[in-house]
Amino acid sequence: MTTFDIAAKYRRQSESKKSRVVPAMCIAMGAEMNDVRRTEAEGLGVTWRLLGDHLISILAVHSTCDASPIVSFGPDTYPDLVQARELFPELARLWDAVRHEFWARLIPPPPRSSRSTG
Repeated sequence: MTTFDIAAKYRRQSESKKSRVVPAMCIAMGAEMNDVRRTEAEGLGVTWRLLGDHLISILAVHSTCDASPIVSFGPDTYPDLVQARELFPELARLWDAVRHEFWARLIPPPPRSSRSTG
């Protein structure tokens, strides 16, 4: 599926399924506007935000080679990660990369112990 096909699919879905998106009131859960993150996989990038330390809000998907927008959502229609997977299952590796980064931030690896060998 080309990026043009993905964008056309989004337009069709957003016209028919507006009730499937996260309402903007989630922003009131304590998200800071500067907690915007970017993740890349397979030539695509996704801009997303972490709301309240546990909710992923997808803002946009773009091509990494020329930054052209593939999909963007308005502030009243940011989907969470589950909804984004349902809307665009063909972007599964991109969603997996977001999930990986989310869990790495939520549960960082334990610090390495500095054992002296002597």
